Amino acid sequence: MSNIIEIKNITKEFKVLNRREGLKGSLKDLFSRDYKIVRAVDNISMITERLASAELAERLKKCTEAYRLPTGTDI
Repeated sequence: MSNIIEIKNITKEFKVLNRREGLKGSLKDLFSRDYKIVRAVDNISMITERLASAELAERLKKCTEAYRLPTGTDI
């Protein structure tokens, strides 16, 4: 079967403001910004394969059994 999604070596970083404490610190933060880099994801790889229709239907059935809706409910 073919792959639907293939991700290799993904890294995501965010630039976050280092905040100082107190009123004096807040005023300093207005004029000088001190940032740090926070790594959220580091070197992640993933492959999602295409499922045959019968296999997909069976997995969906198993997943939805735990979340049964009241009779007469439309999705």
